[in-house]
Amino acid sequence: MGLELKLRLVVFVQASRVLPSAICRSPVPELRSATVGTGRAECVPKSKYGGIRVTGVTVERVREIARSISVRDEGLGREIDAAADRCFSGVRVQVSGRSGVGKTSVRAVLKLHPDLRIDGVEIVETASIDVPRSPDPVLDGDVVVHVVTGGAQQADLDVVAASSDVVAVLAKADTIDDLDSVVRRLSTAVGTTVYPVMGTIAASVMRGRPDTFDPLRPVAAETTADVSAEALLTPERFLKAHLPISRRLRLELVESIETRGVGLVVDAVRGNPAVDDATLRLMLVNKSGIDAAARAVTRAVDAVHVDRQGRLLHRLTEWAAQYPHLPEFEQYLATDEAVVAIMRSALRALDEREDPAPVLATVQLWRDRWQSARDPGHARASLAIARGYLRLRTP
Repeated sequence: MGLELKLRLVVFVQASRVLPSAICRSPVPELRSATVGTGRAECVPKSKYGGIRVTGVTVERVREIARSISVRDEGLGREIDAAADRCFSGVRVQVSGRSGVGKTSVRAVLKLHPDLRIDGVEIVETASIDVPRSPDPVLDGDVVVHVVTGGAQQADLDVVAASSDVVAVLAKADTIDDLDSVVRRLSTAVGTTVYPVMGTIAASVMRGRPDTFDPLRPVAAETTADVSAEALLTPERFLKAHLPISRRLRLELVESIETRGVGLVVDAVRGNPAVDDATLRLMLVNKSGIDAAARAVTRAVDAVHVDRQGRLLHRLTEWAAQYPHLPEFEQYLATDEAVVAIMRSALRALDEREDPAPVLATVQLWRDRWQSARDPGHARASLAIARGYLRLRTP
């Protein structure tokens, strides 16, 4: 999507309201004065958030606008409600991939991860792609999590290229030798970062399995690294090896954390015999790769919300111009949450990450970028970003 299309926001209206007088007339007198007292320049409405994170457009505020306007214009109130429905509807995450790549396990661990166990996010598995004599599934989710194996096929490349918000995942990472090299090669091939995930290990640990790692402590104490590594090359070798652990417990461990997980635990206990089970669980979750993959999916979901809010704010701006006698639009568009949502949409349009702790220097940086930009779209985006950071900045 082009920059101009992404920036069909409130920027062209909002930018003319406060920021030019607040930032643009002098070398920054207003910005310097903002360090005194409340920490806000007088020409900018004070933020009730006091520097804490503003989450963006809230459904309650938009519904409130619709209710208020419906008293005078019932049809317009319904239009605002419909726009809110589109903005705040659930986000659908589709897990796609070829047959046998591990889609089911990836979906399961994503659903278990606390970052994604939130209302309004649905994670579904699609039918397999690239099946002979069968049509490919329609990938119309808001976010696509595409699962690959050690060798990406053309069908995989096509899915990634066609999806605007996509996260690529390498499942069954515990079965791959030289994982780092494979991940680098795959990331280059598909054109985006590939996140390796050890699905069985991640799912078991997040479900609290195994109950304890105590059966592996004698293995760590009574074997050398070479012996345990040899015994853990395959599940069959682990079951047959002469180790101080029963066959039943070995089967349970292989079922829950695979031989790769067993090896990681044994190595950790050998390095620190006093390590507790909680620390071992955290280590396994970290090694499984699920946290990084879940963070990537969460960022993609957040991007969907940012895009939707940008479209909603653009529509509210159009209504503000169309119905100047209705003050609700202008009043809302001047609020912190609207200004910050515009800023985040502009950051996404410029492919920039949000500064989690903006200061006055951050505002000045984006002011400079606004003044020096030759492209009108970049200029409007930079101005919107400076205005948003001015609301969020820390003293």
